[in-house]
Amino acid sequence: QYSVILIEYEFGFNRYFDINLNLGYEHSIQKTKSELFHRVRNHKYLNSRDIVGAYRSNQIVIIKSLQTTSDQSRTYRMLDTMCLELSKVLFNLPLLQIHISHSSIFRNILSTKTHYQQTTRVLEIGMQKRPDQIIHPINDVILEIILENLPEEIRQECIELRAERLEADSKISRACLDSCEALIDCNFNQSAAAELLKVHRNTLLKRMGKWSETTGLFPEKTFTDALISKLLAMYIREHTIVRKDAAYYEPHT
Repeated sequence: QYSVILIEYEFGFNRYFDINLNLGYEHSIQKTKSELFHRVRNHKYLNSRDIVGAYRSNQIVIIKSLQTTSDQSRTYRMLDTMCLELSKVLFNLPLLQIHISHSSIFRNILSTKTHYQQTTRVLEIGMQKRPDQIIHPINDVILEIILENLPEEIRQECIELRAERLEADSKISRACLDSCEALIDCNFNQSAAAELLKVHRNTLLKRMGKWSETTGLFPEKTFTDALISKLLAMYIREHTIVRKDAAYYEPHT
């Protein structure tokens, strides 16, 4: 069994003063890169069966060889722990911002490229959502991955057509979208969602009525409608097709 662990790094970021320090210190950069690779290659969780290589100009790729076991959850916990320990070892390197993620477990070494590409995408999404976070587990971006990989016919019927309807309906503003997503993120606790949005509970319910009337979705009643509503909200945010005349809510990420 194997897993791809991807470490991506960038220079020119100072954690304390938030200023750009990439001023042509090429010698320091090369020295830091060498130290980074040395620390990774000699990490206590790696052994002679693992492959470690520098890739592109800002990545270190680890192909981690794993012991075959029926307890996959234990193996995933070990991978999570390894990423955490790597982050501790690498965090204090000067001028570097580090991002780490790992792939799912696979058995065929020939599928390494596919799992590398998947892990790269997880990192891309994770860095957009939480740029200050070091470790980006796939659980944090699972909804984005689902949305990206929906079959075209399902994506069009469940997401895109509803998004067009929302755009065309003059009664729907960004406030309705925010209200729906806040209610989902608050586990359908109406009082908590209203407090988060800084609106009256009745205003929240009124907006949810508009949402359901336009989309045909009742997220507070079924898990399926809640999931589609969340994916729809993510799609709309990504494409910015709903008016922003009353945007209060920053989704929980």
